[in-house]
Order: sequence, then C-alpha cells, then structure tokens
Amino acid sequence: MVTADTRHVTKTNLYYVINYVVIIL
Repeated sequence: MVTADTRHVTKTNLYYVINYVVIIL
C-alpha cells in the first residue's frame, strides 16, 4: 500500500525494520 499514510508510517516502519534486523544479526 503506497499512500500518504505510508509516508507517515515510514519512520515507524524503519525503526521496526532496524530492530528486526538487529535481532536477526
């Protein structure tokens, strides 16, 4: 889903992704 809401949640998603990557590593 690529909408205006996605841009607003991009920062939050990035934080979650980083946390996930750190856990995997």
